[in-house]
Amino acid sequence: VPSLTDEQFSIMCAKISANSFGTAEHLALYYQCSLFNHSCAPNACQYHEESLEAKIYLIEPVRKGDEICIS
Repeated sequence: VPSLTDEQFSIMCAKISANSFGTAEHLALYYQCSLFNHSCAPNACQYHEESLEAKIYLIEPVRKGDEICIS
């Protein structure tokens, strides 16, 4: 395992923090979920099952070409 500089470690932690999803008991990285953009008025939400499987549900109607965003 290669060692990280303090700067590399800080960057890695920031990326994990920005792209992870948490539940009351777990923090997880979901590659596909991390590709969704954030919105303060999202049209979708993420749900994490007890199996730690993440699902995305639309909460607003979308049209072809609309961006799907989560909060």
